[in-house]
Amino acid sequence: MAFLIGRFLLRDSPSLAALGGLAAGFGAIVGHNWPVYFQFRGGKGIWTSFAVALAFDWRIGLAVLSAFAVVFALSRMVSLAAIVAAALLPVIAWLSGSGPVATGVFFVLAALAVARHHSNIRRILEGRESRIGGE
Repeated sequence: MAFLIGRFLLRDSPSLAALGGLAAGFGAIVGHNWPVYFQFRGGKGIWTSFAVALAFDWRIGLAVLSAFAVVFALSRMVSLAAIVAAALLPVIAWLSGSGPVATGVFFVLAALAVARHHSNIRRILEGRESRIGGE
């Protein structure tokens, strides 16, 4: 929703509208990662990032969701699927021709997602990360 509002506010210029949407979306992601009302402890930044990617370009959103689904199906680890999908976000944006600004914003979002999941990455590497459906 934040992306759409940011885009709407700068709708007179298509390039600025996309930038406004990305800026508002980035703010929403930061708010979900560090919500004031929960003592700055959050955890919905991945799905908010997906929503921003989907609103920016539905093809990018579906490609990221597809990557998530494949990794999850193979590993049964939500955290691994989220990390891989987030890491692929700027690559997919770049390959789709989104331009350097959008690709840069998506790169920052990916880096933020990977950094926020450092404890999950440690557990994955140690073989202790929980899986959906057993083990």
